[in-house]
Amino acid sequence: MLDEGVPYIKFVIYVTNSSILDVILEIDARASYITFKDTKLAYPLILLGDERISIRYQTRGCISLEQRLSREEAAYIALHKDNENSTFYLDKIMVTIKGGSRHPPVKTKRLYIDKGITLQNKELTF
Repeated sequence: MLDEGVPYIKFVIYVTNSSILDVILEIDARASYITFKDTKLAYPLILLGDERISIRYQTRGCISLEQRLSREEAAYIALHKDNENSTFYLDKIMVTIKGGSRHPPVKTKRLYIDKGITLQNKELTF
């Protein structure tokens, strides 16, 4: 989508709830950002969907985000499309996780996303 009228990239993050309890994810897109290589992308993230996602036990939910790009950012990213070290870092996406309403209180904590993704769609663990 780098050559669209307004260049952008969509990110979908899947979260698997492997516990025996339901959980709720709360996404704060306004406090979140993505970096490409060592550059913080300028435009704010757009959350495509609800700020609050319930995930039943033993199921999976997803967070969909759109990152609009300036023309300069799109050109910079396009220049690195063949470089295997060109990585989008997702660790500054602010997601909190807490227990569902039917369960005992669970301490709310940040869900740290330690994954990145390359332009070749290879998922990385850091």
